[in-house]
Amino acid sequence: MSIIFISLLFRKTTNLNPTKNKIINELKQGICEITIVSEHSSMSRTISATLSPNHLPETQSNISNKPNIVVLWDVVGEKWNSLHVSNIGEVERLTGHGIKDRGGEALLLSLG
Repeated sequence: MSIIFISLLFRKTTNLNPTKNKIINELKQGICEITIVSEHSSMSRTISATLSPNHLPETQSNISNKPNIVVLWDVVGEKWNSLHVSNIGEVERLTGHGIKDRGGEALLLSLG
């Protein structure tokens, strides 16, 4: 399976930098696999997360007004989580609009 690198257009939104806005846009479109990189070691881990209304719990979390913090729903852990954008290595969308049209290939947002 080949991975398609995409560049996303984004609207200017107050207090959001382009990287944060791209991440949030992908999360709103479906479930994404987020690669989290540690700033203190070479370790990384992945979580499945979303901001898609189809997958969110009844209790909502507020989007952070901090310019480099992304608040997201951890689908597997079933909890809200916040991440600094510098700790997000990749965002690979696994579900949502456009995925099926690409022959089942996931979309990858490369942040590095």
